[in-house]
Amino acid sequence: MNTMTAPIATLDDLRGRHAVVLGLARSGTAVARLLADAGADVAAYDRRPPAELTEAVQALGGRPVRLALGVSADEARALIQTADLLVTSPSISPSMPTTDAWLRAASSSCA
Repeated sequence: MNTMTAPIATLDDLRGRHAVVLGLARSGTAVARLLADAGADVAAYDRRPPAELTEAVQALGGRPVRLALGVSADEARALIQTADLLVTSPSISPSMPTTDAWLRAASSSCA
């Protein structure tokens, strides 16, 4: 992940930031919309393939969100490394044994 140069205190502070949303269920879709509306450069990752996320993609309402759906762990890792801001869905936890090792590593590098 990139080191941020200024804290995010308002929605205006999101403009131009590269944000990655992990998990494209209801909360992930909502935060992706908010970030895009605030002017952030948004990418959304979900390990599920596009065919399983049709409703979530439609809920983005045509906003400019780069989708990384069903991509490899290496592609997801590369996406995370370019982020200024990483937002995870509440269902994603680095402490759960089912969570991918790359997410645990990303979480520990941000601490």
